[in-house]
Amino acid sequence: MLLFIHMKNTLLVPVVFISNILVWLCLFSFFSQLCSYDSLRTLSAGICLPFCIDLLGRALYLFPFALMCAMITTFLFLMRHTSIVFVSIPLVLLLTGLSVLFAVPFSYNLSARYSVFAGLSGTESRSAAASAGAELHAPGYIRSYDGDSRVIWYADSGDLVSPVVVARDSAGPGGNALAVYPSARYSPETGTLSAGTTVFAENAGGRDPLLASSLELPPYLSSAASDTVRVLDAFRSARERSLSGYLAVAGSFFAAITALWILAYATGWRLLNMLLIVAGFRLLLAAYPHTTAGRVYSLVRRFLPASVDSALVSPALFAALAALISAVALVFLVKKLVSRRSREAFHD
Repeated sequence: MLLFIHMKNTLLVPVVFISNILVWLCLFSFFSQLCSYDSLRTLSAGICLPFCIDLLGRALYLFPFALMCAMITTFLFLMRHTSIVFVSIPLVLLLTGLSVLFAVPFSYNLSARYSVFAGLSGTESRSAAASAGAELHAPGYIRSYDGDSRVIWYADSGDLVSPVVVARDSAGPGGNALAVYPSARYSPETGTLSAGTTVFAENAGGRDPLLASSLELPPYLSSAASDTVRVLDAFRSARERSLSGYLAVAGSFFAAITALWILAYATGWRLLNMLLIVAGFRLLLAAYPHTTAGRVYSLVRRFLPASVDSALVSPALFAALAALISAVALVFLVKKLVSRRSREAFHD
């Protein structure tokens, strides 16, 4: 019975790996697309084609990152479910290697074709989206446009707004601090909202600051997104230069992730290894920009011969980091093996 469970978990490894790629890809592409102001604006205006086209482009762009997350979650699956270790772990490494070697470059080729497709099929939809982006801001919200007055309107019918309430902060004694206008007109060409010669707002249409501010990521997420974009852009630019350069850049990074999982597995800290691998993965993303520019890069470049290509500095550093993490993991594995042997000898 135990052997059957081990065999079942081992056979589930490809299913878990591929399903995790799809799940992460759908999650990242969809929610990152919703964080785009222009996409959300066009979608709320009922224009779905630009949203779907951009969603496909984001999915192709984020595929390597979804692959990294799938690799980590599959390893976490193996840490929580017993399997045939000498089969399941090489199977995960084989799936990851094949994905890096074939699937990621294939996604880059699809991305190039997608750019042509998006340019041909999205012209009319994007012009409609642009016109939707110039629409009047949503009614029912108090807005401050010039810092001196606050404006709110309750209903709009195209370019006609009614009624409009304006509160002026700088109204002097005896002045009219609150004014109500039965109607006002919005000009899409100039972006102004006015009643006759009285202008309430200079930028009453287009990008809504209230909505845009709600879509801003918190600092810890924006920094993680920025580091992820740098890594993904490095993969793509390396593939555009040569296949060998891409394999060096992507292979060294995935090797560091693999070494990180080996360390988490070797420690045997059941309650902390998940936190260890997630925090380590975040640190790998944060460390990548420092291996391509900055003090660390300059220091390493100083000790290398001039004949060494600068593009190999980052892969060399991540390969060395992977070797160092693997050495530390080996120490934990040896310590665990010695402790097990000593316990077995004590019981004998």
